[in-house]
Formats: sequence, structure tokens, C-alpha cells
Amino acid sequence: MSGLVVVALSGPTPDTALLRARIDGASLFIAADAGAQRLAALGLRPDVLTGDFDSLPAARREAAVRAGAEVVAHPEPQQTTDGAVALRLAVERGAESIVVLGAHGGERMDHSLGNLLALFDPALGSLPVTAVDGHGEATALRADGRASVLFQGRAGDYVSLLPVSDAVRVSTQGLLWPLADASLSRGMSRGLSNELLGARGGYALSQGAALAVHVVRGPGAL
Repeated sequence: MSGLVVVALSGPTPDTALLRARIDGASLFIAADAGAQRLAALGLRPDVLTGDFDSLPAARREAAVRAGAEVVAHPEPQQTTDGAVALRLAVERGAESIVVLGAHGGERMDHSLGNLLALFDPALGSLPVTAVDGHGEATALRADGRASVLFQGRAGDYVSLLPVSDAVRVSTQGLLWPLADASLSRGMSRGLSNELLGARGGYALSQGAALAVHVVRGPGAL
């Protein structure tokens, strides 16, 4: 059985080749509140439902339960988000890697930023954690955990590295503008808008923490 767990949040989830490739082989689907509707739109159903259910219609929740979904109550709805609870639940259920869908909060910029920062929750340990929105993906990198990523795409795809710690040291592979043990810090824009030279390319950290982003450029599949 695959150790990949998919966590579905309530943000937009375009059905694309990138998204399908990243969730292929998942062994468990966890929906945070209205994330259950996002899964349903993809023809999928949650194995586990969690949240305070303030944005999931009762009929949808009941349908998921009838289909076999387990309901796990949100322990402290005013202390943390449904998404953070779902991520920790994925760890408890034995995840070896996690893909997050619907992390983009639509009109709620605070939700979008909060969901991406949640990828660095210490409770996730060194698990590979990636947010996928259909047209791009963002992977949490930490020198003391998952320190590298090689994105699969095509030449010309955009890639960026956004430091989230004060000091980051990074090297690149397969990118148009290479970095070799370069020093970056939070707030710097030097890591924005690089490009893949071919089908694979990415980053390796030796210090700090950063969000690595891959955006599919132009129409078509991977």
C-alpha cells in the first residue's frame, strides 16, 4: 500500500494532468470540511472527514458518511484551522508523504498564506509535503528534513524558491539560472522566476527552510 495521503482543503482544485499525476496511487484521502466537495468534483470520495463543518452542507457530509467516510471531530476549532488538523491527522494515520489540494484560499489571501505556511508545521517532521493547485505545486524544504526536490515538468516551466527562514543556502540542478551554495534570506526576490532547462530540475538546501514552487507554463500536459 502506498504511503501517500491526500489532504483536500476547500480552495479551487482544477482537474489537470499535474494534479492527477501527483495524487496517483494515494492510499488515503482526508477532507477538511468543504474539501469533501472538492474531492467529489474530481470523482473521489474522502476516507476521513474532519473540521468544524461550517462550510460543508449537511447533505454532502451525510452522503460521505453513507459511502463509508470516518468523521473525526475538530478538537479546538478556535485554536487551529481545519487544514492544520487534517495535516496532523495524516501523520497520525501513517503518511509517508502528503499532497495538499485546495490550499489556495480564493478570495481569502490570509487562508492561502496560512495554508502554505502550515506545510512547515514541526508536527509533520521530515515528511515530504507538497501543495498542488492544478497548475502548480509548492514543496516545503528544510535542511533538517526534506532538503531537496526535483520537479518533473518541461523546459520553460517556472520555478521559484521563497526563503521562510532568515538564512538559506541553496544549490540548483537543471535550472536556467544556476545557484551554487548561494546565500538567500527571507524577503529576497533573487529566487523568483527561474526556469526548467528540461524535464527535471530543482533545489537542494544545506541551511534553512524555503518553499520551492513549480508552475506549469502554457497549455498541455506534463
